Amino acid sequence: ALCRTVGVDPAGIVAVLHTESGGRGMGPDGRMMIRFENHLFRRYLGDDRASLFDAHFRFDPTTVWQGHLFCREGDTWQGCHLSQGGEWDVLDFARSLDDTAALLSISMGVAQIMGFNHGLLGYPSVQEMFDRFATDIRYQILGMFDFIRGHGDTSPMLEALRVRNYEAFATGYNGNGQAAFYGGLIRGAVAQ
Repeated sequence: ALCRTVGVDPAGIVAVLHTESGGRGMGPDGRMMIRFENHLFRRYLGDDRASLFDAHFRFDPTTVWQGHLFCREGDTWQGCHLSQGGEWDVLDFARSLDDTAALLSISMGVAQIMGFNHGLLGYPSVQEMFDRFATDIRYQILGMFDFIRGHGDTSPMLEALRVRNYEAFATGYNGNGQAAFYGGLIRGAVAQ
């Protein structure tokens, strides 16, 4: 019904969900699927708290979405993005340092929408988006359609989906750093 409303092929939407989260909004333990992005947490903490970030987080400065490491006080450095349990451990620790910065720095749910997009989805705060997405997958799906539509029915992402230009769609959805990679994954999932 939502696909008909915005005029896109359901296969494209399902392919995006499959690519982003394997089609799962909640993990095996019942908590929402998330991914914590170290480089974004650094941005939202700000320069005045760079030393706090540096004591606990790392990322590759040339390819910021790679090389993510985490360490609690006195522990050894460990890789991030190895499991959902690990994502939640990192998020919980980051929230203890700065709740808003931490939530702005995660992708959430089946569609993996970034917390910093909360205003575009109509949420007055990232905490409200997080709470809604964590309670019901329906909010995650509606949030995905709100994100793709943007502020109207002629958004670049919506137009790209309509004409099956998955690389252009991925540029808007995931950023231009890996548009060809994500576009190819979406294209392959649509074909399946």
